[in-house]
Amino acid sequence: RLARLPSAVLLVSVAHGTMLAAHGEQPELVFQSHIQPPATPGTWEVWRPREVAPRVFRLQSSHGTLLGVERIGRVLVQRPAANALAALEFTLFEFDDGTVGLCADLGNI
Repeated sequence: RLARLPSAVLLVSVAHGTMLAAHGEQPELVFQSHIQPPATPGTWEVWRPREVAPRVFRLQSSHGTLLGVERIGRVLVQRPAANALAALEFTLFEFDDGTVGLCADLGNI
């Protein structure tokens, strides 16, 4: 049985100690936020998984945009929700220890 994702997630880079964030004032900008404990992540760091097919998700920011990628340069960007076809899709995998991984439809980005 595959785990269910919570309604909101934080995307953490363990290697860099950062979180993926959607900029609220520059509508296409996605960046690495340097939130350090005990600071609480803000709305810019919160993503909502939206299931579009079994085990396939798009990630929606708190601003309503979708996580996408600029094909030239392979840079993460925000895309308008109305342009859902431009959003990245992630396949959910569950590991033996109960953690989950998301694999992007474009591979390693």
